[in-house]
Amino acid sequence: QRRHKAAEEEQRLKVVEDEERRRKEEEQLRMAEECMLREEEEERLRFEAILEERRTVEADQRRQERFEKRKQEAEERRKEQAEEEEKQFQIAESRRRAFLERRQKHEEN
Repeated sequence: QRRHKAAEEEQRLKVVEDEERRRKEEEQLRMAEECMLREEEEERLRFEAILEERRTVEADQRRQERFEKRKQEAEERRKEQAEEEEKQFQIAESRRRAFLERRQKHEEN
C-alpha cells in the first residue's frame, strides 16, 4: 500500500510538474508573442514616420518647384516688359529725331 501511495504521490508530483512546465511554456510563448507584436508595432510606426517624412520632403520639393517656376515666369515677364519699354523708347526717340530733323529743315527753308 505504501508503494502504491508513493507511486500515486510520484504520479501527482509528475502531473503538477508537467502543469507547471506547461504554464511556464505558455507564459514564455505569450511573452514572446507580445514582444513580437511590440516589435511589429514599432516597425509599423517607423515605416509610417518614413512615409510621412517622404511625403513632407516631396511636398516641400513641389512647393520649391512652384516657387522657382513663378519666380522664372515673373523674371520672364519683367524681361519682356523691359524689352517692350525699350522698343517703345526707341520708337519715341526715332519720332523725336524725325520731328527735330523736320523742324530743322523747316527752319533752314
